[in-house]
Amino acid sequence: MPRHVTTQRKPACALQKRPYDPGSPHPAKETAVSNPYVSSPATLTTAPAFTPGATEPRILQWNGRIGRLRYFAYSSLCGMMGMTLSLLSMPLLPVSQALALTLIFAGYAAMLASGFVQARRRLQDLDQPGWMAILLLIPFLNMVVWAWLQFASGSADANRFGLPPAPNSDKVVAAAVAAFIIPALAGILMAVAVPALVKAGVADVAAPA
Repeated sequence: MPRHVTTQRKPACALQKRPYDPGSPHPAKETAVSNPYVSSPATLTTAPAFTPGATEPRILQWNGRIGRLRYFAYSSLCGMMGMTLSLLSMPLLPVSQALALTLIFAGYAAMLASGFVQARRRLQDLDQPGWMAILLLIPFLNMVVWAWLQFASGSADANRFGLPPAPNSDKVVAAAVAAFIIPALAGILMAVAVPALVKAGVADVAAPA
């Protein structure tokens, strides 16, 4: 009588399970090497955020774009420096008229040149050619052009003159506040001091010898 041989069949999971060997390559890498048609896992990278105008403009710069606050701060500070040089040169008139006039002329020339440069950079922010800054030399029209440069909004994105300027830093804000306060204080001081000096001079003249 024939015997029936029974074979114990192992589960499928037991046949596929293998002990992990630390020295063996990663399964994904092994699959990629053994099968060239299997693509490797994609590596996700985060692109850096685009920061327009990452380079902060400087006050002494020929090219580049500046916004409204920088235009007010830069042009006002350059104008005050030139005016200060001219005022400090006036006491030299009795000593050396030629030297005093040279320094006064240099101060006004510095104010004119700096005003042209800052206006040119502001025009570039408005996507306009820089030569239009000469319109500031025309009487009456210069007031309209200055108001346009001071209050008009520049290009939000990059234009033909480059990227937009970086956001205003604390130094720019402080310079703009100083450019507004210093002339105001100087005007108040002059309004108080000049009548007092005139009154004192009249009193000295009227006093008996």
